[in-house]
Amino acid sequence: CCVLLANEANGFDFGDGDILSSAFQELLVKIQEQGAKIASLEDTIRADRRDFNEKIEKSNLKVQGLEKTVESLKRIIAEMENKQVANNQDKISSQTENNTTAEIVRPIGTNVALNASLQDQHAGIGRVNPKRAAAAAAHSVAFHAFMSQPDASTDLGQTMVFDTVLTNAGSSYNQRDGVFTAPTAGVYVFHWVTYSQHQGDVITELVVNSVSRGCSRSDSHTLDEHHASSGLVVLHVSQGDLVSVRTHSVWHSIGKVMSFDDYYRSSFSGWLLV
Repeated sequence: CCVLLANEANGFDFGDGDILSSAFQELLVKIQEQGAKIASLEDTIRADRRDFNEKIEKSNLKVQGLEKTVESLKRIIAEMENKQVANNQDKISSQTENNTTAEIVRPIGTNVALNASLQDQHAGIGRVNPKRAAAAAAHSVAFHAFMSQPDASTDLGQTMVFDTVLTNAGSSYNQRDGVFTAPTAGVYVFHWVTYSQHQGDVITELVVNSVSRGCSRSDSHTLDEHHASSGLVVLHVSQGDLVSVRTHSVWHSIGKVMSFDDYYRSSFSGWLLV
C-alpha cells in the first residue's frame, strides 16, 4: 500500500488536497476489491473442503456397509456348517443305534455278516456319498454371465443382457433377455460389474420384479478413460421372482456400457446362499 501510495503521490502536487484525497479514495477502492476477491477465494476453499469431507464420509459409510455384509455372510456360513455337522452326527448316531438293535435280535449266525457291514459303514465315513452329492447338485443354483461386446442401449430402465454364460447351475438364467428366474425361495447373493466408456456415466440398478433393490454408478464423465463399478446385494427371493440388472429408471446414463470378450467384462452373477 505504501509503494502504491508513493507512486500515486509522485504525479501530484501535495499542495492540492483534492488530488491527494482522490488518490487515497482510489487506493481504498483497490484495497476493497482485493479484499472481496480474497473473501471469494476463501468461500470457494471452504465449499471445496466441505464437499471433500462429505465424499470421504460417504466412502467410509460404504466401506462400513460392505464390512457388515461380509460379517453377516460369515455368520450365515458358520451357522450352515454347524447345522451340517450336527446333522451328520445325528445320522451317524442313528445308524449306530439301529445296527446295535438289529444285532441283539438277529440270530448268532448273522453276527459275522453284521460286523462286516458295520466295518464297511465306518470305513465309508468321510467319503462322498454319490447319491447325496447328486441330490445336492440337483438343488444347486448359481450363474455367471458377461457381455461379449459394448452395449449402447443406455436409455432409462433398459434391461442389460449379459449374453455369454460361463456358469448356469440350475439353468435359471436366460442369456437372451438377461433375466434370472428364481427356481426356489431362499436367500440369494447377486453381484454385477459395469464399465463406462471414457467421458461416460453409467448408472445401474438390480431389480426384483421391476422393483429396485440396489444401485451402482460408473462415472468417467470428466475423464478420458474407462471406469468400473460393482454392486452386491444379499436378499430373500421367492420362487418365480424375476431378477435382472437395468439402467437406472430415474437417473440418465451417458455413453456405452463397455465390455469385451478378451479384455475386461461387464458381468452379472448370482447364487443361492441358503
